[in-house]
Amino acid sequence: MQASAGGMAEIMMGHLAMQRGQTQAERDFGQMLVTDHTQANDQLNGIAQTLMLQPAPGPNAMDQAMYQQLETAPADQFDTMFNQDMIDAHQRTIALFETESRAGESPQLRQFAAETLPVLYKHLNFAQGLSPTEAPAATSMNGMTSMPQGQPALDAPVQGNPDHSADQLNARELNSTNPS
Repeated sequence: MQASAGGMAEIMMGHLAMQRGQTQAERDFGQMLVTDHTQANDQLNGIAQTLMLQPAPGPNAMDQAMYQQLETAPADQFDTMFNQDMIDAHQRTIALFETESRAGESPQLRQFAAETLPVLYKHLNFAQGLSPTEAPAATSMNGMTSMPQGQPALDAPVQGNPDHSADQLNARELNSTNPS
């Protein structure tokens, strides 16, 4: 199941930020990613079991390549590169999860996507708050107000799976062989 692959990648990325982050805020963001994505993957694995879907064995090739690039990035460039990767990934994911939450075929996965959106906005806003070139998100694509701008509280409640593709949540797509 490809949706779980993205969650596993975010956990790996979070651990990397905890180790290589140049500021405490960056390391805290890494811890947030690890905590939130671990909880979300546990929830997604439960849904997958109910729907008789197989979770991915690990992150996809694109996420592995991004991890390797960040792992070897010069220390003084790590935070900037990491934050931009997190901004890009979460912007794509938010758009996909909004679509999935409205139009997904599985009621469990639609609910999962809808419950995940606040977590995705929390991560996006945090990454944007750490990046000097990005402004925090203001609204979602469906007009909902996003999470508060700036760095959200690290102890905010978490539901859902902040992952790389809501399309992957659709059971029909989970069984396809198209890499994403």
